[in-house]
Amino acid sequence: MKLILHIGTEKTATTTLQHFLYHNRKALLAQRIALLSTLDQPCNRKLAAYCQPEHMCDDYFTDMNINSAEERQKLFESFTEDLGADISKARKKADVLIITCEHFHSRLRTITSIKKLHNLITPYFVEIEIVCYFREQSSLALSSYSTATKFGDAIGFDEFLRRYVTPKDPYYNYDELLTKWAKVFGREPLRPILYGYEHFTDGDIRRDFLRRVKKDIDFDPLDFEMSDRNKSLGWAGLELAQINNDFNSRYMQDGSRNMLREIVHTAIQDSSISSTGKPPFSQALDIHRAFEESNKSFAAKFLGKAGNPFPIPANTAKKPPREIQLNLEQVKELMRNLMSGITGKNTPQIKSIEHSLSYPESENYRLEANRAMLSNDSNKAQALFKKAIITCDNFMVYRDYSAFLRKQGDYQKAMEMCQAAIDLRPDRPWLKKLMQSIINDATD
Repeated sequence: MKLILHIGTEKTATTTLQHFLYHNRKALLAQRIALLSTLDQPCNRKLAAYCQPEHMCDDYFTDMNINSAEERQKLFESFTEDLGADISKARKKADVLIITCEHFHSRLRTITSIKKLHNLITPYFVEIEIVCYFREQSSLALSSYSTATKFGDAIGFDEFLRRYVTPKDPYYNYDELLTKWAKVFGREPLRPILYGYEHFTDGDIRRDFLRRVKKDIDFDPLDFEMSDRNKSLGWAGLELAQINNDFNSRYMQDGSRNMLREIVHTAIQDSSISSTGKPPFSQALDIHRAFEESNKSFAAKFLGKAGNPFPIPANTAKKPPREIQLNLEQVKELMRNLMSGITGKNTPQIKSIEHSLSYPESENYRLEANRAMLSNDSNKAQALFKKAIITCDNFMVYRDYSAFLRKQGDYQKAMEMCQAAIDLRPDRPWLKKLMQSIINDATD
């Protein structure tokens, strides 16, 4: 079997691509192209997290409230066995397997981490191709700053650039990045690609990527009717998001996620104001110059090209726009989003919180069951989920129990639990998608 290992880089439409792949999972399998179930979906981040240095505790672990080496060890207790079984299952129906995660780019920064990945996956495949898209560094920096702001970072743009955007960092230094991967996997498997619509098959990164996976792939059975994911914020969106971050940190004191920050940010992001205005970027030319030599080396070594492969950046405005044109409808839209989020009217996040508070005993059992599931204590998780169900009709219990049963391979029971969640909350369309994914697993 052949492996296509998609390692990023970050901010090259990876989220859009990953959602597209898993959305079309069944249609791709019909063409003998497989995706995995064991890893996180649609971004297979669990594999990248497994290969990270043990001292690196990033948001992946923080979001799961994993704060110790013991908890981390429990999370990965049966990981290698589960991964091997998943790959063996895929081999029966596919000739090509795709693993996709941009955090291979951002988190595996040392030879040791890359070797850990290499040693884990190479025994399963006769051929490996490592696909990676690259965008000009100033453009990457601006998009990365937008994402950092979305996730609660209150740092200013100038300070962000000074602190992070340097040729010393392999996140931005593509020559150093690929040299490390080449030392471990060899030069031949590397497939570096310049990011940009002008470089893609039919101007579409999804078609471009799949054409690299399988040259004669049939696009007709695939569903391309999906919107772009994880769009960058415009100047107005960044300014509003920073105000939110100043008042609302990402995490509460007990380590839980700050739902108020997420509600306010969602209200901003879902308004048309969020994309209004180009951020000032007087440093763009300086960044382009700073990476001139490393980009030339990157191009010569890995692209077979002379010179800097990235054009001079177009966005070089020196000052923030003095005025941003908004109309009354945009302002009303933002206010409507904010008020519906804060008051809880027609807001899924608030409904979820209210539902949890209505059933505290059931919610406690659910959280304990999830912790047991992460620790691979299946018997304890099963018992706690059953207690939670007996306590009350909490749709989140049915949802999480269905995910647990799916992992255990009890697809019939998983479908029953998912249907119970749907019956309680028919306003949640993603529950129906969860049901479909369980059905897909059951028929694989």
